[in-house]
Amino acid sequence: MKKWADENRRPQEFTIGDLVIVKLLPEQLRFLRNHEKRLVRKYKGPLSVVAKIGPAAYRIEPLKWMTVYPVFHVSKLKAYHVDESNVSCNKTSRPPVTRAPPVNQGIEKILAEQVVKSTKRPPQKRVPY
Repeated sequence: MKKWADENRRPQEFTIGDLVIVKLLPEQLRFLRNHEKRLVRKYKGPLSVVAKIGPAAYRIEPLKWMTVYPVFHVSKLKAYHVDESNVSCNKTSRPPVTRAPPVNQGIEKILAEQVVKSTKRPPQKRVPY
């Protein structure tokens, strides 16, 4: 079984100071949880490798807005390659990610009041068989 599982694996090793990009899930980005998951960038970076923790774990130097633990498994890291022939390809055209709080819009007028009772489970009906 291991023989067939290893066919699709690729050995990855990074040295201290290498540039990598990190794969983050939308759940790991607290301020992006309410956004559409398809529109969130899959990889963040480039980030530099600070230390090798184990055979398959690396500590990275996170960006200021990142609130995740800075140790990642090798499967979540990719090597970052700079395109030296075309420098404009290295810059992103998308706006940067911000942690701005949601805009607080004032309430002008309350039109109606309604009390909604909610329960976790709807009441069960007993049906005789």
